[in-house]
Amino acid sequence: MPVRTIKRRYIALKILGDELLNRFQLIDYVKSCLSQIDGVELDKVKLRLIELDLERKNGIIRCNHKYSKNVKDCLQDLRIGDSEIIVRVLGVSGTIKALRRKFLTN
Repeated sequence: MPVRTIKRRYIALKILGDELLNRFQLIDYVKSCLSQIDGVELDKVKLRLIELDLERKNGIIRCNHKYSKNVKDCLQDLRIGDSEIIVRVLGVSGTIKALRRKFLTN
């Protein structure tokens, strides 16, 4: 059985505001924030939007475990564009199942 060397972390998000959020807007803003931090290489972060539920206003982002704090810092109280879209971090977990159980159950 092959061993995956990249450990992943999943970050739960809550989206506040009435405007619709494009899937690509969120990742672009996080990548631009990460590119301004010294010592962070975007190709090593392995940033990916796993889920974006606009009805429940939440989402899940996956990243490398070494950069999870940097991604979390970029997402914390992120304001996207001129509109009133605010992204809040609910929590971080090592698996999607645990993330949904802890932070995304209603």
